[in-house]
Amino acid sequence: MEKKERNLTHQLIIISTILLICILPGVDFAPEAEQNPNQKIKAIYGLNYKDKYFKGKDINQIVQELKSRGINALFGDYRNKELINALHKNNMYFLVEVSIFVGERYWEKHPESRPINVKGEKISKVKWYAGLCPNQEDLRKEKLAKIRQLITDYDIDGVWLDFIRYPCHWEVPEPILEQTCFCEQCLKIFQKETKIKIPQILKTTKSKAEWILKEHEKNWTEWKCRNITSLVESVREIINKNKPEMFLAMFTVPWKTGDHNNAIKKIIGQDYSSLAEYVDIFSPMVYHKMCNKSKKWIADTTDYVAQLTGKNVLPIIQTRDIAEQEFSLMIDTVTGSKAKGVIIFSSKHLLAEEMLSILEKDVSNENKAYDNQK
Repeated sequence: MEKKERNLTHQLIIISTILLICILPGVDFAPEAEQNPNQKIKAIYGLNYKDKYFKGKDINQIVQELKSRGINALFGDYRNKELINALHKNNMYFLVEVSIFVGERYWEKHPESRPINVKGEKISKVKWYAGLCPNQEDLRKEKLAKIRQLITDYDIDGVWLDFIRYPCHWEVPEPILEQTCFCEQCLKIFQKETKIKIPQILKTTKSKAEWILKEHEKNWTEWKCRNITSLVESVREIINKNKPEMFLAMFTVPWKTGDHNNAIKKIIGQDYSSLAEYVDIFSPMVYHKMCNKSKKWIADTTDYVAQLTGKNVLPIIQTRDIAEQEFSLMIDTVTGSKAKGVIIFSSKHLLAEEMLSILEKDVSNENKAYDNQK
């Protein structure tokens, strides 16, 4: 995993994610020699080797401990060859997350990457989150080059795209929905690709942005979605050319088209239908407590994405501030949906005997109902 600036909240969501993939018939993530349509894969993301749970154990011992718990995949640092070798030696999978359009340090290094809102102003940092303009050519090339290097130089089994969207700090009950980006580069590309000409009489960025949203909002939304999808398509091409046996996955904002006036497309720029052509696995980030939603919302969103895309869906559920009993009910909720597994973060909230026991007990049942979950 590439080094980047993170604070505690970001680490909880990204670095300390735990992935549990329950393979059902028709789902094939296993290497050719290990294919088993009924295999259940459990993977830990961002494992803290210094956690007291693993005190006194080296990487090989930790991997064996995880395997004894039924875990057979791990997200981690792609440069850690010892870890990768230990995983593959034990028939376990190594997966990598790549963050795309995020990073305050990139703002500092490339000021033009800071998105412009409808007021013609640079967007503000929201807590830990600093989104980037998706149409900076150098940034897009840099990310694609990074992914190409990961695929060709390291023995990884899958790539998970993160922050592959337009800016929005969405994981709150009432997110701020801000239209972006109206920087000079975006306005230039929008006009070129859509053949829509902004009237010359409009001199300010604010007036141009308001005109676009009033006269051509549909074109603007479709264009934004194409910009996100096109990068995912490029990643797909890299994988197909260099390591076609790998799978491509992405974290997505957990909104339906009816939520927040179609903000999933208008604000975020994620069009599930078009993305499904290139993505193997969708992972809606269903953090129900952060978003002040019910546990049933986790399953409802999962089923929605599965039906809309026709692809495998592995929702991410939070464990921070979750008690053992609620955790058990959340697992019931997910396994009662169309999910092909579940992603759980964070490891620091799961590495306890009680939580692991609940996980081992509940994840084995794929026929649980969730209708009574509130």
